[in-house]
Amino acid sequence: MIETLLANPLVAQLLGLLVGLFTSFFSWWVLFHVVVPKIEFSPWISKLPTQDDGSGYRHRVKFKNVGRRKIVDLQVTARLAVRDLVFKDTWNAVYIPLNREGERMYDMPAIAPRGERVLRLFVSEVR
Repeated sequence: MIETLLANPLVAQLLGLLVGLFTSFFSWWVLFHVVVPKIEFSPWISKLPTQDDGSGYRHRVKFKNVGRRKIVDLQVTARLAVRDLVFKDTWNAVYIPLNREGERMYDMPAIAPRGERVLRLFVSEVR
């Protein structure tokens, strides 16, 4: 009975479509829920006095890989969002440079499991 049912091209194509959709969804779910890196940010921004910066302070943010796997090819951006004082539902965003050349994206090749990184924010050069 089942051999004759699977011999029908329409049934075979429908079954192949359903199996393909299920395996694609399952693979997507595993990649985005199981194999994702786990990053924890520090709740504070370090503000140290310095003379080499135009603002007079060095701002730093620390984050940590709390997962069991190494994070590879990480790209970091920093954005400051401030609520408008006049229009309360409007937010203004400014991307903060992460190096002296004004680049707004910082590439990190790898962070080991339980490893920490400190990222410097160049606040005095925000335009």
